[in-house]
Amino acid sequence: MKYQTQKIALAYFVVALALFIVQVSGGLLAGWIYISPNTLSEALPFNIVRMLHTNALIVWLLLGFFGAAYFIIPEESEREIYSPRLAYVQLAILTFLTNQLSTAFSRMSVIAAVWFVPDFCPLTIPRC
Repeated sequence: MKYQTQKIALAYFVVALALFIVQVSGGLLAGWIYISPNTLSEALPFNIVRMLHTNALIVWLLLGFFGAAYFIIPEESEREIYSPRLAYVQLAILTFLTNQLSTAFSRMSVIAAVWFVPDFCPLTIPRC
């Protein structure tokens, strides 16, 4: 690496790779729950796993683009980034807020599923 601040991209790529693993495993788990609904439907409802799967896709792509930008910008501008600490703070805030929002939405979905489920809904997946 020509510039020291290009190492910021490594942190972004590591977090993006971790989210990619979460996304793929969430997709496999969602597929399993969809095919065999009685397996994990009580502990992990399908709608929550689907939400985590799609949100992880969006966030890991976004972090990958941020990492690519932090790698390319010093090379193109031929100077170091002004504040590497700000880039790490940005990564921490983005990761923390994504975690908090996905946790809050999954809790709201569970509460809605428990309290507001109608007695008859013809579009639900039959449970055997």
